Amino acid sequence: MKNKLGLPHMVVAELKEVGGNIRTARLRRNLPLKVVAERANISINTLRRAEAGDEGVSFGAVASILTALNLESTLSAIACPKSDIVGIEAEKRTSRKRASRGKKDELDTNF
Repeated sequence: MKNKLGLPHMVVAELKEVGGNIRTARLRRNLPLKVVAERANISINTLRRAEAGDEGVSFGAVASILTALNLESTLSAIACPKSDIVGIEAEKRTSRKRASRGKKDELDTNF
C-alpha cells in the first residue's frame, strides 16, 4: 500500500515512531489532547494525526507540539551537522585545502 506522499517505507516507519514518542510524552505528562492542541495552537485532529505518524502533518505543527510538551530542545538534534557522520566523511574526501598566497603581499607605499 502506497503512502500519501510516496515516501520510502523507512521514512514512514520513522514518522510513526516519532508520533508514538509524542503520544508517550503527552501521556507521561498526563495532558489531554485538548490541552496540548491548545498550547500548540493546532487542532485536536492535527495532534491526533501527528501522534499517528501521519506524513501529511507539517513540520511546523510537530515543532509546535514539541514546544507545548517542553521538548523543543530536541528540534536542534534534527539533522545536526555535528552528528552527520556521512556528511563529515564526504566533506573530508572532497574538500580541498584552502589556497594560500604564499608570501604576504607587500604594499607599494611609494606615492
